[in-house]
Amino acid sequence: MLARVDVPLLPRVDLAGSSALVLGEADPCAQAGLIAGRMEVVLASCNPDGEDVVVSVRIAVDLGLFGRRDALATARAGPVE
Repeated sequence: MLARVDVPLLPRVDLAGSSALVLGEADPCAQAGLIAGRMEVVLASCNPDGEDVVVSVRIAVDLGLFGRRDALATARAGPVE
């Protein structure tokens, strides 16, 4: 059985990075990392891709008898064309 993990905070992390990129900030991943930290998740990766930013976050999930494992979620955000 797979555990389902909702990551409603992921869009906030990728949008933070994308907004920073569009606004011309030097390091959009720094903003994504700041928001991830505030959400108590780990920013596993952040890659600007043109006008988009692709982020992955990692969060520990308690699986009961199976222990704790990490869940990884990835999202992309950028301006609408």
